[in-house]
Amino acid sequence: MHRDRIFAVALLVVLSVILVAGTDAAAPPNTPDVSWSVRDSQGRDIAILASLADDGGAPVGDSVLQGLRSNKSDVQLTFPETSSIKRMSFKNLDISQGNLELRVDEVPIKGGSKENFKRLFAIDPSSLDFDSAVVSAVAKGSYLYKCADWDFDNQICLPVQRSCTGDSKDTRVCTVTGGWKKIQKLTPGEEYTFTITPSDPGFAEYSSDFTAPYCATGESPCIANSSLLRSRDNLGTPEPNQPGDNTIDTCTDGTFGTYQTDESVENITITDYNATYFSSGDTIGVEAWVYCYGTTDDHLGLAYTNDSNMATPQWQLKEFREDGCPVANDFYKAVFNNFTLDDVQGNHSVRVYITYDTAMSPPQNTCAVRSSGNSYDDNDDVVFSVNGSPAPTVMEWGNKTVSCETWTT
Repeated sequence: MHRDRIFAVALLVVLSVILVAGTDAAAPPNTPDVSWSVRDSQGRDIAILASLADDGGAPVGDSVLQGLRSNKSDVQLTFPETSSIKRMSFKNLDISQGNLELRVDEVPIKGGSKENFKRLFAIDPSSLDFDSAVVSAVAKGSYLYKCADWDFDNQICLPVQRSCTGDSKDTRVCTVTGGWKKIQKLTPGEEYTFTITPSDPGFAEYSSDFTAPYCATGESPCIANSSLLRSRDNLGTPEPNQPGDNTIDTCTDGTFGTYQTDESVENITITDYNATYFSSGDTIGVEAWVYCYGTTDDHLGLAYTNDSNMATPQWQLKEFREDGCPVANDFYKAVFNNFTLDDVQGNHSVRVYITYDTAMSPPQNTCAVRSSGNSYDDNDDVVFSVNGSPAPTVMEWGNKTVSCETWTT
């Protein structure tokens, strides 16, 4: 993970909270006491409230966090009413290090390129290990922008820079950094949310056109988090956006089993290793968190297509792991082999699946289907735009008056 990216949002905060292991049999024997330190760029602190969060992100406790099941916990931070941020809800936050540090900063608006902003705030989560965090705030402006590279200590957005190496497309590697980018429209006075990760995120939203998560901006990485993919089909905790199973074609999920006992794909991240925007011919990597039932009969697959807009996309099986899960009854992060995007512009997709099959030679398909018996398969697709150009759209200030929120990464 890139730990040098910073998310803008303001606050100073120091909080000491003891996380107490409960009586749950699944809790580790030596769950550590945990203290929080949340400060601004000047080292000033403020008290906040931390609590465990349920599957929906709602708090389930007070500042003494009890009933920890593991060192990976869902935690919600609640900020004072005077803060720009109302809440931060962390998914799978690693609390094993004991002392957790977060930097949050309210950035003064004082002329220059900042004069058209209604509010500036910055978040630096680089010292934390987590899957994703949802930030909630009440809008003052009309649009939300992010900065690709924010200097937290000096409170400035670094200018756009693009550098490339290599003389041909096959050898070219480009890096684009800096600058502001519009993220979403806001309604002043209404609460809004956005998601951050330890790396600079591209935002996926569910698309009813594709019936799957869609990263429309073409920005890397493209992240479909658990709010879009968790669970499978209509189990006790149903997968979001049913019916449709989060696939772009007729591939469906198995209907048997129990959530967090049997197999499921929980989230998917797609990363371009050549630039900050997906381009045809680039090398990409795919990571996914899955829930494994067992270590012998659970199998993982990665498929890819460059024609997501077709009624029947032509899928390519990129990888199949016959013994895909090294753990049983737990979450597992699968890192698949890198591959090259086809030389086609448009909407491409990846599919990650997990399947349970006891056959000696389990079928290696692009849609997981058990050879016989009850089906516990989960197939999840993520669509992402491949534009053929790594250069981002950069906001130009000119003399235009912009009323906007801002956050930076």
